[in-house]
Order: sequence, then structure tokens, then C-alpha cells
Amino acid sequence: MSKKFREISDVPDVDIGEAGCFKYILIEVRDRGTTFNQSKLVVRGDAACGFHADVLDIMEEQIDKAKLKLDCKGGGRIRVNPQKRIISVYGYSMGFGRADHDKTVEILKKQYPQWTIEITDEEY
Repeated sequence: MSKKFREISDVPDVDIGEAGCFKYILIEVRDRGTTFNQSKLVVRGDAACGFHADVLDIMEEQIDKAKLKLDCKGGGRIRVNPQKRIISVYGYSMGFGRADHDKTVEILKKQYPQWTIEITDEEY
């Protein structure tokens, strides 16, 4: 079994697919330990997941639930085009509602500073 994230500082801000279109969720990670109630938002997306809840399930498996708590803040879709270095954020999750795409873009820009990251509602 792989090592689980025990500290909020160990949880990467972004973990998304390298290319293609896939479902994503915006998650608030909250600390239950020494820095009780400290939190941060993270972006997760996986092309292998058919449902937004599947993405959350993966994240749940990666954390120590005694130390960290997750709260899904909504979802949508992400399209990653590595050739053009463009990431598009759009849509919503039927189960979790629409994520705050502005916050998602803000987090993605830290991970991909040289890329164009945009919100578009042209497709779903």
C-alpha cells in the first residue's frame, strides 16, 4: 500500500491528466491534526474516471482520514492540450454541482504558469 498524505502541506495542489478531456473536481482539504481547521483547495481530474465521484474516491484513498478531511466543492470538465499549452475549464458535475471555475483557474495557473488557462462554457 502506498504512503498516504498525513499533512495538508504534503497534498499536491494539482493532479490532473496530461492531455485530453476529463472530469475534474475542486476539493477543500481540511486538517484535523496539529493545524486543526487549516485548509486549502486542490484540483483533481482523471481521464479514467467515468464519474466525478470516482475522482473523489481516488483522493479519499490517498489521504489519512484520521488527519485530513475532504469536502468536494463542485466539479466540471477540463480539456488539456499540451501541444498548444492550453487548459480549458468548463461545465459542472451532476452530483456535486458546478465548481468555482475562477478558483480552479487560479490554482492551475500556479502549476502551469506558462500556459493559457481559460474558462469556457462553449461545450459540455
